[in-house]
Amino acid sequence: MWTLLALVVRVATAMNLHREPSQHCTYYSAFQRELRRRLWWRIRYLDVFSSIDRGSELLISSDSYSVQIPTLTNDDMFDEDSTSIPVLEGRGTDLSFVNLCFDACLTIETLLKSEARPSGETWEKRHQLALEFSARVDERYMQYFNKGTAFDNFCHAVCESMKASMILRAVRPMQRYVSSTPPRVDSPYVLRIAMENLRGSDRIYNTESAERWRWQIWVQWHALAVALAGLCSIRNTPLAEETWYYVERQYGQSEKYVADTKNGMLWRPVEKLYKKAVAFRDAAPRQIPKFTPKALQTPPTDAALPQPPFNAPTTTAPSTTPSATFKPFGPQFMPSPSSYPATTMDMSVPGNLPMGSMSLSPSMGVVPDFSNGLGDLDQFANDPSWVDWSQIMNDYADNGDSMTGIQSWPMMNSQQLDGSFM
Repeated sequence: MWTLLALVVRVATAMNLHREPSQHCTYYSAFQRELRRRLWWRIRYLDVFSSIDRGSELLISSDSYSVQIPTLTNDDMFDEDSTSIPVLEGRGTDLSFVNLCFDACLTIETLLKSEARPSGETWEKRHQLALEFSARVDERYMQYFNKGTAFDNFCHAVCESMKASMILRAVRPMQRYVSSTPPRVDSPYVLRIAMENLRGSDRIYNTESAERWRWQIWVQWHALAVALAGLCSIRNTPLAEETWYYVERQYGQSEKYVADTKNGMLWRPVEKLYKKAVAFRDAAPRQIPKFTPKALQTPPTDAALPQPPFNAPTTTAPSTTPSATFKPFGPQFMPSPSSYPATTMDMSVPGNLPMGSMSLSPSMGVVPDFSNGLGDLDQFANDPSWVDWSQIMNDYADNGDSMTGIQSWPMMNSQQLDGSFM
């Protein structure tokens, strides 16, 4: 599929599918325009899927096409003779879930973009895009998956996994950024995001009522790698126990479907981290009971998500105006990490880091502000999980070759690996 997709893109551009016809063009009817949009964006979606599946770069760049996202409408409201396509904003439509996936492609193409030279796409902007996507999903799509049907429950699980995945790729990127590099945010926050990603995926693939829609397998190797890096330094906490529950369930499933099989270059570093995390977990007696999940069929709400253990001040949430074009956003604010209460935690290095110092969702309150540099986040310079994450990126870089695209992982020298990379 990864190879054939290049042929599909070549044929599509030869058919001019990547160009939006002008309003004055009468060659295409409204019906034909809409179908061309849907076809092009399905190709865009497959490009994103294969890129994530193989850990490679995207084939289609954001500046190489001009086709707008398909119209939010119902299929029975237009046909070959229609002169226009009805737009149904502010309600659920036949295209709501599909457009949700297409909307995600817009954010992913920025988060997966590697830099050969500085482009101005700082880590702060990428993180802001992830938060904007989360808010837009809640406002434009998720609230309309509310009928309680099996499909709505499936859509809820996909939404939760998508939102967590976007933020995860911002704080634990898969490629090197030249313009800026992410700070070492605290391990529990990153572990929580990875867990939310895995939990949503688990609901998709282990809920019987969702079986008819899970024919496309998304292997969550990136979320697993991030979670395992965190579990190499965190144990005997409720968050660690819950994460282990979803890691164990997703690990066995993912190794069966990962690209190039479990002996390939994508899985070997994950397996290496898994063994290290298990050894760290088993080196100390379990002090709290194993995590017991609630019914997987119940869509999670903001109230069900873990809350930060401090009284977060009211903050300005990112813009939630529905738009297919991303624009700059104002800074977000967070209190000084030094004001957080200490969290009892079993770490492999001295000292405690605050649990959940940044929120998963803008609606939950605290989101970080890095507009003036790292500031107080410099205290996270010894984040133990970043050492493991740096090592797994080094493993991928060592295994990379020109056929797989894994060269987008950063090649790190000994100086960068000893702590100066961040």
